[in-house]
Amino acid sequence: MSQAGCSQRITGVAELVDHYHGFLVDAWGVLHDGVQPYPGAVACLEKLGRQGKMVVIVSNAARRKYTTIDELSHVGIDRSLYATVVCSGELIWQALRDQTREPYQSLGKNGYYLGTDRSRGLLQGLDKCWVKQPEQASFILNTGVPPGYHYTIESVEPLLLSLQGLQLPMLCANPDLVAIRGGVMGISAGFIAQRYEQLGIGKVHRVGKPDPLIYAQALQELPGIPASRWLVIGDAFATDIRGATNAGLDSLLIGAGIHHPQLLPMTINKVTKMAAKYRCSPDYCCEYLCW
Repeated sequence: MSQAGCSQRITGVAELVDHYHGFLVDAWGVLHDGVQPYPGAVACLEKLGRQGKMVVIVSNAARRKYTTIDELSHVGIDRSLYATVVCSGELIWQALRDQTREPYQSLGKNGYYLGTDRSRGLLQGLDKCWVKQPEQASFILNTGVPPGYHYTIESVEPLLLSLQGLQLPMLCANPDLVAIRGGVMGISAGFIAQRYEQLGIGKVHRVGKPDPLIYAQALQELPGIPASRWLVIGDAFATDIRGATNAGLDSLLIGAGIHHPQLLPMTINKVTKMAAKYRCSPDYCCEYLCW
């Protein structure tokens, strides 16, 4: 919850274990790069487990919880290393299923899916009709760059322009603007949603970080730990650090993720400059998630 600059640079999480009992850890950009774990990440989770600490993965993955768990295992993050997963895809699926609040109550029956093949699990088990033509839809579900497109806005923008005039509300299941995939940075669902708004095509409702509701859900998973004993660990100012600030939680910024071109090698001065840019500050910073 630091308000002005990063208060402390650390060399590893071991320096913080006496202060926190629960750790809300981002996945992509902290634990792994979409292909393999970052150096030291798995060992750090193992050490936290041995210390009796609780780890909850809090991710903007636009997928169901069970799919996210499978993907973590696939990139080397074993299920035994954390207590549970809270992800934006699961939250948006539950909201579409329950339809107990806006904007979900007013979306209508017909949805148009704009996204990746691996996130199609979000379409199953819902009382919705998923149409192939956007002209037949009453809303859009955006999970990221569709098959056949490059991870650039120049590639996707013609598709967005084809939606002009329809005024369809968009649900964005991953607010992240960009992601690193095997060391290469490309746009994510959040960037598509942002451009959708900029072009004046329609309104967007985002689910996930930095909305504090995803952290509230994470804390409910292990209600015995007070908020002051939780630490958010993430690599993105716009989602992780701002989300922690919005939720009133302490945070640790990892430099090797999305901001690595600007932050590595990490210095307090670099972090402070970026904190001023994003108007939110981590309490701690570290190059990698390590012990």
